[in-house]
Amino acid sequence: MAKKELDFLTQLCFETEIQRLGEIAEEHDGNNEQFGVQSSSSMIPETQLFELNKKIKHLESKLHETLATVKIKEQKVWELELELSNNNIPKLEGTSTHVSALQDCKEVVKSELEVLLKKKMEAEIEYLILRRTSTNWQILSEDHITLSNGLRHLAGDQEQMMLKLRDAEDKTMKLSERTDKLGAYSKELVGREYILRVQHMV
Repeated sequence: MAKKELDFLTQLCFETEIQRLGEIAEEHDGNNEQFGVQSSSSMIPETQLFELNKKIKHLESKLHETLATVKIKEQKVWELELELSNNNIPKLEGTSTHVSALQDCKEVVKSELEVLLKKKMEAEIEYLILRRTSTNWQILSEDHITLSNGLRHLAGDQEQMMLKLRDAEDKTMKLSERTDKLGAYSKELVGREYILRVQHMV
């Protein structure tokens, strides 16, 4: 998968998820306004922090699932590369079928990487929304020591998640580059087979 295709897919996922999650952001803003009215006379309900923590946990679960998928894709790409390295000199019979199978595997990995990238974008956008919400709540809760401590702990967890998201993105890009190399090598095998056939006919 070329870098331009990844950039296009990233932009498409971003626009789609922004539109889908726009209502969620508006809902959070509405809640923040409600808290702003009440903050002068009461504390933010602890249930709100509990709900935010639930959403963060859900996001962590999605992120762990994405990272697990990355590992599976890495294993598949490694197996394909090993298979190709064991067939550096193509045989006259059966090479087309074998290369076709490798091409099919490459397409499967490419498709799964696109799904993986979309999941990563969804998690990243949800994270940004939650971060914005938690920041607003922290400002409204300066005098609420218990809630402030909880939000500081939450901020640390969010920073760790962002690092994991960046790691997942880097792995996705590397897998994409390795997939492209597999495709190029498969084409090279087909070309070698054609030359061998021509030489055999002569």
